[in-house]
Amino acid sequence: MNRNNIILSATHVTHARLFVVAVLVFVSVIIYLFSILAARRIFATSELIPYTTLQWSIFALAEMFFILFMMTFVQIGEFWDSKSGKKIPETEPVNPTQVQAADPDLYVRRAEEVRVEIEAERLQKRADIMNYVNYVLPTILKEEDIPVFCLEIEGWLDDSGYNPIGRNWKWKEDAKYKVKHLDVRHLIWNIAVRMGMSNGYNTMVCACFLKNMFPDLCKDVKDTTLSQCLTADANKGNIVLDKPEASSYAFHYGTEED
Repeated sequence: MNRNNIILSATHVTHARLFVVAVLVFVSVIIYLFSILAARRIFATSELIPYTTLQWSIFALAEMFFILFMMTFVQIGEFWDSKSGKKIPETEPVNPTQVQAADPDLYVRRAEEVRVEIEAERLQKRADIMNYVNYVLPTILKEEDIPVFCLEIEGWLDDSGYNPIGRNWKWKEDAKYKVKHLDVRHLIWNIAVRMGMSNGYNTMVCACFLKNMFPDLCKDVKDTTLSQCLTADANKGNIVLDKPEASSYAFHYGTEED
C-alpha cells in the first residue's frame, strides 16, 4: 500500500469514528428528552420518588438498554460475517515517512566533477587548436621554425597576456601566395575566437600579440589598425578565416579548397 492509499484509509477511519460519535450523542439527547417527559408523567401520578431522582434513573436505564442493544447488534453482525466467510480487513499500520537526510558532501563532489569537466574541455580545445596550427603552418612556414612557433602559440593559449619573442620567421618562398600579415591575422583570429574574445582574447590583445610575434610582417602596421582588420579579406591568402559554428569550436580545415 502506497502513501496516498494509507492517507485515504486513515481519513475514512476518522470520518467513520466521527459519525459514530455524532450518532451516540444524538441518541443520548433523545433519551434525555424522553427521560424528562417520562419523569413528569410518573411524578404527576405519584410523588413518592423525587422528580430529579426519577428523571436520572429513567435516563440511566434507557442508556443502558441502548448500549446493550448496540453491543448485541455488533455481535450479531460479527457472527454473521464469520458464518458467511467474510473477513474484516486489517488496517495496515502507518509507518512514519522516511525523510532522506541532506548530503553535506554533495557540493564538494559536484564541484570536483565540474572542475574535472572544465579542465577536460580546456585540454581538448587546446589540443584541437594545436592540431589546426600544425595543419596550416606548413603552407607558410619552413619546417625548422614550426616547433618554436608552436611553443609561442602554446604560451599564448595558457595566458592571453603572454608576450612572445619576436623574430624574423623563415617564411616559405614557394607558398601559394606571398606570406603577408593577412595570413597571420587570420591564423590568430581563428585561435582567439575559439579561446573566447570575452575571456581575454579580444581584438586588441590579438593585435599586440601579432605586433610582438611577427615584427617582420607587421612592422609598418599600427596596433589599432591590426585590431580593426583581423577579419578583413576573409577568403584571401594562404590561411583563410575559419568561423566556428554556433556552440562549437571545431575547425573546418581539410575541407577548404587549396
